[in-house]
Amino acid sequence: MISSRALEFGLKGRVAMVAAASKGLGRATAEALAREGCRLSVCSRSIENLRFDKGDVLAVACDVSKAGDLERWYNETVGRFGQVDILVTNTGGPPAAKFAQLTEEQWRSGIDSTLMNVVRLSRLVLPGMQQRVSEARRAELAEAFVTARTEHLGDRPGQAKREDLEQQARNAGLSGTSSSTNEEIKQDLLEHAEQSSE
Repeated sequence: MISSRALEFGLKGRVAMVAAASKGLGRATAEALAREGCRLSVCSRSIENLRFDKGDVLAVACDVSKAGDLERWYNETVGRFGQVDILVTNTGGPPAAKFAQLTEEQWRSGIDSTLMNVVRLSRLVLPGMQQRVSEARRAELAEAFVTARTEHLGDRPGQAKREDLEQQARNAGLSGTSSSTNEEIKQDLLEHAEQSSE
């Protein structure tokens, strides 16, 4: 349970993009960042549930499975706040199903909404982060580059707490991509920091 008392993580004034922030993990993350003083850019398919009591918040209707929507959300965020300091990718997948029941469209939709949205958002946000961060703080960028994901647990008879095959494939791709990308970014930033100290 997240305490209502701010924990002073030094995030005041920073700009955080939080995907799928209308409920669940996304909303809890956004509320926690707001308590720390972050300026928020939040998205959901519908902005009806993107109301926050505190803080400077930009709410945008966005389908994270669509590249055009993600680019528009990013552009609106930079237009409002000037930059992005923290990125939290978050989305739910389609309902659990057996392999034989999954159509090709469901596979594509699941990959676009849970894997490709991370790739697309990261590619949009990272260049601005790298450009702004000073040489002395480059190694800290990896810590602000946050990826969060949620897991759908089937609740139908015979499927309770069972990950379906399609979700396992998506999660494997997401985990591998996030891990490799974060490690590559961290190494690149450390090399820049070492060069600047010579």
